[in-house]
Amino acid sequence: MNMPQDKVEFNEAQTSTQAPEGVNIRTLMKDMVNLKDMLEIETTYLKNMDISKVKDMHQKKLDLIRKIEIQKELIKRDKNILNEISATERQYIEHLNRNMDVVIKDNFYEALKAKEVNHRIIEVISQEVARQTNVASGYGQNGYGNIGRNNGGSSVSLAISENI
Repeated sequence: MNMPQDKVEFNEAQTSTQAPEGVNIRTLMKDMVNLKDMLEIETTYLKNMDISKVKDMHQKKLDLIRKIEIQKELIKRDKNILNEISATERQYIEHLNRNMDVVIKDNFYEALKAKEVNHRIIEVISQEVARQTNVASGYGQNGYGNIGRNNGGSSVSLAISENI
């Protein structure tokens, strides 16, 4: 669901915002771009069901999200910061937000698909293991022996995790 995006060029020389009280608009924009790029890569891995690579990216993604959330919280506390940024910066941030919305939706959709595929694979494996597993033998309530014996199957132990 990649939609063509309007490109807004950003030139750091055009920025006017310094870092008032810990807020750095340039860093925020770079982190947002890095997160967007990382989510696009992750979405590709999810489409290809290359889950191990998604797992490897998880901590880096969380670190970027934390950095962005800290910057956004600082901006939320001091709304004047937004009045101090240039029109170019404002336009670039709006562009990033629009792109992030699309990328996040794509990523979420692919993560749901991967989770569903994983769940179905686990179901099929579990059903096959249950089909091939011996049921315990013994005496039933009427005293008959070998109740529930499955001829020909063998006991199999299996540990399954539904985590992606």
